[in-house]
Amino acid sequence: MFYSFFFTVKILLNHEIHERHALVADNLVAATRASAENSMKKKEFISKVAKRAGCTQETARNVLYAIKSVIDEQLVTDGSARLPLFGTFTVKTRASWYIFHPRTRERILTRENVYVRFKPSNKF
Repeated sequence: MFYSFFFTVKILLNHEIHERHALVADNLVAATRASAENSMKKKEFISKVAKRAGCTQETARNVLYAIKSVIDEQLVTDGSARLPLFGTFTVKTRASWYIFHPRTRERILTRENVYVRFKPSNKF
């Protein structure tokens, strides 16, 4: 109850700011929807590759999975995988950091995060 009252007062006092934030949020939602509509599904990708290569979809799927497994193996062994004319995948680690528990205010150390970064080739 108090929160909704506070929120209403804030909107009334900062109406212009709220309108700008709403416009930014609407644009973000529209961009997200547009990118989701424009993104290609795995089946579509495989069918396009098969069509261009002149092979069956099963063969194209097997090639795609073989490429992925080779990239995975290379990332595990060397920490990077370079695909000519495409780009480079590298394994990066994000250092651990401290967060605070909201109730107890206790400091908690998070673990390191390992993620894969992709840098496209200049020819891509």
